[in-house]
Amino acid sequence: MSKIAVMDSHLASHRELLTGHKIREIIEIVYHISLDDISAKGEGSFLALYPLEIMKHVRQSLGFEPATTDHDSEIMSMTKVEVMDKYLLSYGPTITGAEIRSLVNDIFGVNLTAIATLDNPRLSIFSKGQWILQDPADILSVITGKGDIDVTVCATDYYMNTVGFDQFPSELHDFLLALGFSYHAEMKSYHYSNPTGQSISEAFKGQLMGKLVSVIRDYY
Repeated sequence: MSKIAVMDSHLASHRELLTGHKIREIIEIVYHISLDDISAKGEGSFLALYPLEIMKHVRQSLGFEPATTDHDSEIMSMTKVEVMDKYLLSYGPTITGAEIRSLVNDIFGVNLTAIATLDNPRLSIFSKGQWILQDPADILSVITGKGDIDVTVCATDYYMNTVGFDQFPSELHDFLLALGFSYHAEMKSYHYSNPTGQSISEAFKGQLMGKLVSVIRDYY
C-alpha cells in the first residue's frame, strides 16, 4: 500500500479528532517526518506570503476580514504549525487527504505526494533539518540548506566506498551545470543557491529529483 493510501486510511479512522496535532502525528507515523520539529527549528519554505487561499483562511480564523492584508506581517511571523492550525480551524473538518498534502507543501515546503512516489530510489534527501529519505545503500545525496534556499548534490559514503568514485556520469554533470549548479571538485559535489534569496521552486525541485532518480536507475 502506498504512503498516500496509508495516510488517507489513518485520516479516515480519526476523522472526528482530526486536529492539526493529529494530522502531524499521522504524517510522522507514515513518513517519519516531523512537521513540529520543522516549525520549531524555523525550517521550511521561506516565503513572502503563503498562497492566497491559505492567507484568507488564517485571516478569518484570527478574526480579520478574509480580504484584508493589514495583518499579513503578523501572520507571516507566526510559526508554521500555528499557521496550519489556524487554517484548519477556519477550513473545518471536511478537508481531504489530498488537500492536507497540498497544505503541508504550501506551508512547510514538504511535498508528501512526491515523496510517496520515491520507492527505493537509492537517493538520500536531507531537507528542513532532517533526513526525509535515507538508506545505507543510497548512491546520491540531496542536501538542502535552511529554507531550501540552496541545495547540494553529492556522492554518498556507500558510493565512495563501494562503487568507487571517479566522476559523475557526464549526463548528470552537464544537466546540473545547465540547471545553474557549480561543481566543486575537491568536495566532489554540486551546489546551487537561489539568487532570489527565497526557497527553490517546486518546478526546480521536480526537475532535479526526476533527473537524479533516472540517472541512478540508468547508471547504477
